[in-house]
Amino acid sequence: MPTEYSSQNGDDSLSSKNGAISKKQRKARTAFTDLQLQTLEKSFERQKYLSVQDRMELAAKLSLTDTQVKTWYQNRSAYYMQLLRNGQKFKSC
Repeated sequence: MPTEYSSQNGDDSLSSKNGAISKKQRKARTAFTDLQLQTLEKSFERQKYLSVQDRMELAAKLSLTDTQVKTWYQNRSAYYMQLLRNGQKFKSC
């Protein structure tokens, strides 16, 4: 049965052809350790974009998934670009 995504009222529910609604499963937010954050920040200061190989190596080193490192880098890049647009200087958190 095909499934349609419903975004009415901002919910993340799924509706199928028979009208049944179930909640879309989301992974819990990752709570990075201080060491992981420090390593990610230092890596970002040196290298704004990671190759797939570098990302996989960093993820393995930090006991994170490739997707977690990719998402962290995407979020940090967005924050960095926002600071640049606002004329502020980048500082590590």
